[in-house]
Amino acid sequence: MGLNHNLPMAVVFSSDLTDGVFDVTWSLFRDRVIWLRSTLNEITKNTNVNWLIKSHPNDIRNKVVTDTVSEYNKICTSFNHIKLFPSFLSNSSLPEIIDLAVTVNGSVASEYPCFGIPAILTAETNASDLGFTIEPKSKQEYLNYLNNFKKPIRLHKNQMDKAKIFIYISKVLTKVPSSLMSTCNIETDKVDKFFWDSMIKCLDNYNYEDDLLIKMMKIQIENNDWHTINYNLLN
Repeated sequence: MGLNHNLPMAVVFSSDLTDGVFDVTWSLFRDRVIWLRSTLNEITKNTNVNWLIKSHPNDIRNKVVTDTVSEYNKICTSFNHIKLFPSFLSNSSLPEIIDLAVTVNGSVASEYPCFGIPAILTAETNASDLGFTIEPKSKQEYLNYLNNFKKPIRLHKNQMDKAKIFIYISKVLTKVPSSLMSTCNIETDKVDKFFWDSMIKCLDNYNYEDDLLIKMMKIQIENNDWHTINYNLLN
């Protein structure tokens, strides 16, 4: 990739630039394109770090015109310490090689802290204010952090534990299946045929009393809990 292997590695995880842009209560930047441009411009100044820029999968899926690659090409091509995320590098290998994750409010804000890797975010996310993310209070504070980041800093064990607990709650406990919903993937399956056929079968075979989601919601109501979770996993 032409990077200096003696320097720390940071990855900028670009977000979907068009979906869910204004669904947060706070954000340091007006929108995600401005965030991306500001981030790319700032990291051109910090040559003490290798920077990888990772596109969001929806850039290609939605055929976005203004995407991560186009912004990179405008700003970063003349800087040897900044490269696009290579296609041969798998996501599973990243925890072994990176020292910082940068995101607007993506899932990496909770994923990488599980491995002790700090994640800096610039907008509200489900993982905000839980003690394991870096959350600048202003644009300038965020940009200063990017410009001054030089030495890798690992998170403390209690921060890693908090991140792991959050992942378990959000990815496991709250995922309560319902027999009323088809399990097919509408992003890859033919929605006009397979999905609707599956939904019709679910309706035809639906039994209210056997639906796990209904059972869990009844417990939620009895406990006066805020969220529906799979209480069976707590036994």
